[in-house]
Amino acid sequence: MIYQDLIDQLKKDFPGYHFEITIFPTGGMLDVNACEECGTTESYHASWRYHNEERNSMDKAVEEIKRKMEGK
Repeated sequence: MIYQDLIDQLKKDFPGYHFEITIFPTGGMLDVNACEECGTTESYHASWRYHNEERNSMDKAVEEIKRKMEGK
């Protein structure tokens, strides 16, 4: 199932984090939350809007969070 593939990829991209996806008719939000028990200490957030050229997909939100993580 393709939805499970999405979850598996997020778990691979963000090991040790808990994540939430919120979807709205005009876009959504991705929260990557720290968990001391899992060994992470900082949380990250990104959103997207379908009518925003720079941030118009969940893929771009994931890329933004990865950039934030690298810039710690």
